[in-house]
Amino acid sequence: MPHSKKSGESWPSPAPLSPSTTRFGGWAIALKKTLRASEQDRADLVEKRTLWKELQKELPIERLVFLDESCAKTNMTRLRGRAYGGKRLHDHAPGGQWHTTSMIGSIRLSGETACMVIEGATDAVTFREYIRRVLAPTLRRGDIVICDNLGAHRDVQARELIEARGAELLFLPAYSPDLNPIEAMWSKVKAHLRQAKARTQKSLLRAIRNALAAVSDSDAKGFFRHAGYVCTIS
Repeated sequence: MPHSKKSGESWPSPAPLSPSTTRFGGWAIALKKTLRASEQDRADLVEKRTLWKELQKELPIERLVFLDESCAKTNMTRLRGRAYGGKRLHDHAPGGQWHTTSMIGSIRLSGETACMVIEGATDAVTFREYIRRVLAPTLRRGDIVICDNLGAHRDVQARELIEARGAELLFLPAYSPDLNPIEAMWSKVKAHLRQAKARTQKSLLRAIRNALAAVSDSDAKGFFRHAGYVCTIS
């Protein structure tokens, strides 16, 4: 029942606000920001994103192959946890020396992935070799490979390797990671890696393999649905 304050009665003070909370009706609630690139508001990108979303309705979803890069480190750990009685939760991770590994991967609606790990950032030569050795052998005639506008992705020889398999290469509108289902896949992979807490290069590679193996067909369908490529999937 609603409670009214009587004369001379004081209200109990709400709990102190943390940086991630705000007041609503006098009480604190937790809010989490969802950030996006402000460039999406540019008139030219609004038009390109609108056209792409119309194209989504026509693309043969079973033939789509999305690819992207991400990275993994040997200092990864869970970002959140629980502690008894509201006490501060402590953990530890390497603070001075750690190893970074780049991952190039792809995902289909079936959950099938094709991934390669490398040292350093992706350049045109690295991307071309990924296409040649890893992705191209999995491509079938009629497939559509979709990626963002990273300069390395526009390598002419990489395109030729894709087209030689009877597939097509398309590019997403700029600043549009929300239109790429593989972004959600990387989030799942990194959650697995944070839990694994791999502290050596060898154990990190093993954890990456296990994380990719954990991506199921139902996961992939959810990733595609979230990115707008299908409304209902049986």
